[in-house]
Amino acid sequence: MVPAVMAVVLGFWLSSLHFGESHGYPPGTEEMALLKIDRDLRLAAAMENDPAWLRWLANAGEPEAIRAEGAETLQRLWRTQQEAAVRGEVDRARLPLSVRAIEALEVLRAQEPGPALLERLRRFGLGLPTPQSTLRTRLATGSGQWWDAQLLRAYGEVSGPEAGQGALDAFERETQTLRGHALMARGAVWAVVLVGTLCLPWALRHLAGATITRARGYSSAWSASLGWTVFLASTLAWIGFGTVIGIGLVGVVDLPPSGTLALEAVVRLLPALIAIGFLFRRPRHALRVFGLDRSPDWPLVFGALAALLWFDGALSRTFEQWVRSDPTGGLSSMDEGLTGLVFVVISACLLAPLSEEIVYRGVLFRSLANRFGTMPGAVLAAGVFATIHFYNLYGLASVALLGLICALSFSASRRLSTAVALHVLYNAAVKLPEWVVYHASLS
Repeated sequence: MVPAVMAVVLGFWLSSLHFGESHGYPPGTEEMALLKIDRDLRLAAAMENDPAWLRWLANAGEPEAIRAEGAETLQRLWRTQQEAAVRGEVDRARLPLSVRAIEALEVLRAQEPGPALLERLRRFGLGLPTPQSTLRTRLATGSGQWWDAQLLRAYGEVSGPEAGQGALDAFERETQTLRGHALMARGAVWAVVLVGTLCLPWALRHLAGATITRARGYSSAWSASLGWTVFLASTLAWIGFGTVIGIGLVGVVDLPPSGTLALEAVVRLLPALIAIGFLFRRPRHALRVFGLDRSPDWPLVFGALAALLWFDGALSRTFEQWVRSDPTGGLSSMDEGLTGLVFVVISACLLAPLSEEIVYRGVLFRSLANRFGTMPGAVLAAGVFATIHFYNLYGLASVALLGLICALSFSASRRLSTAVALHVLYNAAVKLPEWVVYHASLS
């Protein structure tokens, strides 16, 4: 009875989170959307004349396509905020977008930025267009964005380019730095993928063999109902604790980064600690039973990672026409700067994989596999994992694939450390290039 009640509560939470009434985008969405559009436009412009394979390696789009996508993103933000104002969820007196975002939108929509664009912006009022001196200062000090450079060039067509050339030169140097960052970070990921591809035959044989292996020892006695109950209890505790922390921090303005990281660590690790507390008398017993006291099967890790990233690219292309993308591209203001890098590495790349592998693979998958077999258990646990992490159809498929491969890697190697290492490298392959391209300083 208790597991059924907990499952209903989790179902209500998931329904409210993913399918409940929309209240517009959260604060900070516009800033992150502008950051993403700016960096994507700069990268596209910097690599416009590079070979196609090099642009593919750096994930650089075509400039016109990026401009159109950026304009559509800002227009969608405008419509969403207008709808929220009509419903009374935001201040009706406020503009749907900030003045800077409105200016960016008009530059993105302009066919040929020049004197006509400046005149069009003047008709808006709102202090537009941004004065030439302000644009020069922004670009010279590294706080300018792509549309600022376009406007400064438009001013130059009227008054001559000499006055703003130094600022534009600084902007171009930053843009070339971004090109180098993208090639370095994303190239490193693909270098690892190529190494992993050499291990792929080994990994595929071992993953196929995982379907006929059986658990031994203490974990082989866990029933499906026990695993499901422990999973529900730890997940609901995580949801409740995270919600309380979120509410409590609403009025906190000056929480130091170390405090934020400490709270994030507690929230991340809580489900795993609860699961271990339910199932083991002593933590060291969990290390032995899960196989966390043994080193990962590295050929299996790298081969499985290569398979995941190749398949993930195919999934992205398959779903791109049907998925309404997040305006921010998943970027968060918490990831900005060197403090943000520390946060990304510790929270997303280390703590999250460790905690999730203990709960989803070590407990939930292992108990389901005891009852239904390895492959059905892996599929069921991956489905639960994807549902909890759901944000769109591509994300659902991508996370489910990660959960499936991690479960089979755990089963094939008989060590949860293999699944943890795979999950760590996968998250790092996603999050670290993202930080380098979008959050690292260019000056």
